[in-house]
Parts: sequence; C-alpha cells; structure tokens
Amino acid sequence: MPKMNGFHLYQMIRKIDATIKICFITASEMHNEQVRKEVFPQFADIKDKSCFFIKKPIENQDLIEQLDKIINPT
Repeated sequence: MPKMNGFHLYQMIRKIDATIKICFITASEMHNEQVRKEVFPQFADIKDKSCFFIKKPIENQDLIEQLDKIINPT
C-alpha cells in the first residue's frame, strides 16, 4: 500500500464498522504492543478483542487454525 500503512487502513475500517475483526499479518516485530506504542503512539489503544496480530513466518495450517479461533472463539 504505497499511500498508507496497515494502521491507517485499520482506522478507516473502524470508521466504517467498529465491530469487524481485523488481523494484521506481519514479518515485523511491530506486532509487539510496546513497540507499537513507541512507534505509533496514536494506535496505542489497539488492544480490543477485535484486532489481532499474527507473526510471519507461519505455516498455512497454523494460519488457518489461528484465523478459525479468531472467527469462532470458544
């Protein structure tokens, strides 16, 4: 996304639907809450149960299982 990053997209999606579940899949250490707070302080409040961070590399089956748990929590 040349003109925005995932956090900006997150904000735009939240304006449209505050209840939708959002998953960030990243190879970066940016998924770490402390790092997010330092680098993107405006997104420090992203800790609700509708936003998830998945770190790459991840096997396809593991990704499917994690997404299934997010979509269908027990």
